[in-house]
Amino acid sequence: MAHVIAVAGKGGVGKTTLCGMLIQYLCEKGKGPILAVDADANSNLNEVLGVKVETTLGDVREEIARAELAKENPIPTGMSKADYAEMRFEDALVEDDDFDLDADLQPASDREYVSLKKTDDDTDGESESLEEK
Repeated sequence: MAHVIAVAGKGGVGKTTLCGMLIQYLCEKGKGPILAVDADANSNLNEVLGVKVETTLGDVREEIARAELAKENPIPTGMSKADYAEMRFEDALVEDDDFDLDADLQPASDREYVSLKKTDDDTDGESESLEEK
């Protein structure tokens, strides 16, 4: 059974710390695989988790948006924007032993998401959502 947990709220109330502790707890309990998506404008969940982020989804989005105006288009000739985006989104994924992290720097956003997807064969295909605001 998959679970989606979204954490949102006013700045400075501990959302990033809560998410980091929740991810650590779930990893320790073997409740994975875990995909964490950091959509906070500060985008520092990676620091709490102790991993380095080279590229964010926001960086990729901006790169593609500016590609047509650039002197040298980063998208290879013959490759669609969708294929290039998929390739670059994989670059933005930080893979750890216990969890994966996508940092999505969105200045208009102040949210962090933790998504849990159970892959056991005995799941019934249902999913539950929890949202805290």
